[in-house]
Amino acid sequence: MVAVVNARPVTLYDIKRTQSEPDLLPMFLGLAPGTPVERSDSWAQERTINDELALDAARSLGVDATSDVAESRLRDLRSRNGWDEERYRFALEQFGFADHAAAVRAFQRGMGLAQIIRIEVGSRVNVDEKEIEEQIRRSYGDGQETEVQLRQVFMAVPMIVRPSVELEIHQFMLWLQGALSRGEIGFEEAAKKYSQSAEAAQGGSLGWTRRGTFQFDGAAFDTKPGTVSKVVRSFMGFHILQATESRRVQLDSPDRVRRAISEKLYQTRFLRELEKWYESLRNSSVVRVPPFEPLWGELPQSS
Repeated sequence: MVAVVNARPVTLYDIKRTQSEPDLLPMFLGLAPGTPVERSDSWAQERTINDELALDAARSLGVDATSDVAESRLRDLRSRNGWDEERYRFALEQFGFADHAAAVRAFQRGMGLAQIIRIEVGSRVNVDEKEIEEQIRRSYGDGQETEVQLRQVFMAVPMIVRPSVELEIHQFMLWLQGALSRGEIGFEEAAKKYSQSAEAAQGGSLGWTRRGTFQFDGAAFDTKPGTVSKVVRSFMGFHILQATESRRVQLDSPDRVRRAISEKLYQTRFLRELEKWYESLRNSSVVRVPPFEPLWGELPQSS
């Protein structure tokens, strides 16, 4: 036992499960996954405690995903991909699940967490239409917007992915972003060599684009033409962007920029409110983390 949350034990098995299984919560919440992190013991312990607190809150409200619903989601996943039994077992292994039963438990847990978070956190997040209109007025009051000639290096990441694989891909993209920034490799060369998108053969060119055209394009408008963006995470995977040119053009779709502003405000506020909610759960709960003591007494000294 590594912790006690409202008299419920958190075991080493729970910690190892958090470290090894994919994070399904963004998928069930409809949010883009965050930047992957090294899943250390301390990180996994904090994440597991937060999940247990959230699930306790769900139980107190009678909100809980059933195993039948989790089974249904897995059947749908299997059907959409056309997996037979052998390919399905292989996919589960690649995702990081020990077997079908482990996948069901993970789906049930993730869906239960998503339900309570939507109730307790989503209800607190509001993006006022007047605020959106004010941002549009400030940024597009002259009836014009910025258009950039955009290119990307893209590496795909499945929505359900083994954490170690996601981290490895992200670390490679961080290395590539650094090499691009230092001029050690040209952007077109990198796109042709590494990018997994359809336009890789054209040096990653996405042509002229405006803010909100792509889910991931915001970073391109926040960097100077010719410079390289940070690594961007989207539902599809990781992107490195470069705007080679920019120009002012007539605003052709207020709905597009309104949607981009609304989505950015909502996700930022949602994540902030989520942190506040977890903090409030800790303040109103009994969480005890006893010091680790080896069962066999003192650890032997290394020679």
